[in-house]
Amino acid sequence: MVIVLAFFLPRLKIKAHQKLNLKVDLKKLIKNNNFFIVSFAIALAMAGVSIVSMYNSTIIYELGGKVESIGLATIMQMGSEVIFAWFAFKLAKKHGHLKLIFISMIVLLIRWLVTGIFFVYEVYYFSIWIEGFTTIFILILGMDYIKNIVVPQLISTSITIYTSITLLIYAILVNVAGYLRDTYSTSIMFYFLAVVTLLAIIVLFVKRRSLSQN
Repeated sequence: MVIVLAFFLPRLKIKAHQKLNLKVDLKKLIKNNNFFIVSFAIALAMAGVSIVSMYNSTIIYELGGKVESIGLATIMQMGSEVIFAWFAFKLAKKHGHLKLIFISMIVLLIRWLVTGIFFVYEVYYFSIWIEGFTTIFILILGMDYIKNIVVPQLISTSITIYTSITLLIYAILVNVAGYLRDTYSTSIMFYFLAVVTLLAIIVLFVKRRSLSQN
C-alpha cells in the first residue's frame, strides 16, 4: 500500500536558500565542539535505553512476568512517548533544550539505580514508561537542538553523524552490558548503565556550564 500510495502523494519542491560548500561547511561542522560533545553525551545516555529495550522481554521473564506483560510493557513505553512528545517541544522553547535533556538524564540515572538495587518485577515493570520519556526528551530534543546549532545547509549531514555516533556507542556498550549480564547478573548490568548515564550527565553538565560562562 505504501508503494501504491507513493505514486499519488504530491511532490514537494524545496529550494535551498544556501548551497552546500563541502570544503567550507564540513570544516565548520568538524570544528563545532558543541555539536560533538552534546552528541556524545546523548549517545551515552540513549545506549542504555536501547540495551534495556533489547533485553526487555527476557528481563520480564526473568522477574516472573507473563507473555501478556511484554505486550503491555511495550504499550506503556510507546504510549508515554506519544504523550510526552505532545508538549516536549513547547517546554524546550520555554526552558531550553539542554536543561530538559540534563534533567531527563538524571531521571534515567535514578531509574537504572533503583532497578539495580530493587531488582523485582514491580519496580522494573511500572517504571518502564521512563524509557519512553527519555527517548523524547533526550534523543528527539537532542536532535532538534543539533539542528539549531549547525549551519542550515548541513542539517541533514549533522543528523546523519549524530545518529552514527549514537549507533557506534550503542554497538560498543551493548557487548559490555551483555557480558556483564551473562557473567554476573542483570542487576549488575543496570549498575553499569547507571555509570554510563552518570558519565553522560557529567559531560553535559560541563558543556552547559561552559556555554553559560561564554
